[in-house]
Order: sequence, then structure tokens, then C-alpha cells
Amino acid sequence: MITQSKDGRGQAGQPVFAQHTPGPLSYDGHGVNGPDQYRSRLFTARAARNAEEQAALDAYGRLFAAAPDLLAQRDELLAALKRLLDGTAGPGSLSYEQARAQAGSAIAKAERGGR
Repeated sequence: MITQSKDGRGQAGQPVFAQHTPGPLSYDGHGVNGPDQYRSRLFTARAARNAEEQAALDAYGRLFAAAPDLLAQRDELLAALKRLLDGTAGPGSLSYEQARAQAGSAIAKAERGGR
């Protein structure tokens, strides 16, 4: 459990952030579900009033559901870049290009809604 002071800051005046929900998450057009599919609904979107609003809700739902994958790919990309800059990339380690391609795939998956 994460605790914070009354002013919303943790130790040494640093902001406190909760851990992200582990994936995979899914968006079903009505809300975002946890890794156990329909047993843990993370949020339910309100009914859209028109097609434009529905498109926006769908886009945000897909982005929310893709967040764990995007976070993981960001970490891989940063680690590959660090290895590249430090000169510690060796055989079998993920190259910057591979990490970048995987991050691009995660972004594309978010844009299409996990398909």
C-alpha cells in the first residue's frame, strides 16, 4: 500500500504515484477490463451522445488498455538505448532497433484496439 502525506507528497517532498495495473488489459467498447477479463472492470465508459463522442471514448479506451504494454516497451527502449550509449550491448541483448520496432508495434496495437 502506498501512503502519502496530506499535501499529496511522499518522502523528501516527492510526489507519490500508485503502481500501474498489470496487463494485459482489454477494451470492449464499454470499458476497460483487467487481466481476468470481465471479473475486474477497471472503468466503464458512459454512453456516448453521438458518433464523434463514441470515437473519442473508443480511442481513450484503447489507449488505457494498451498502457501496460506501452510502459513495458518504453522501459525496453530506454534500456536498449542505455546499453547502446554505455557500450554494454552484447550478443543476445535487445538492440535499439529491435526495441524501437517493438515499441512501434505496441503503439500500433493501441491504435487498432489490441487487434
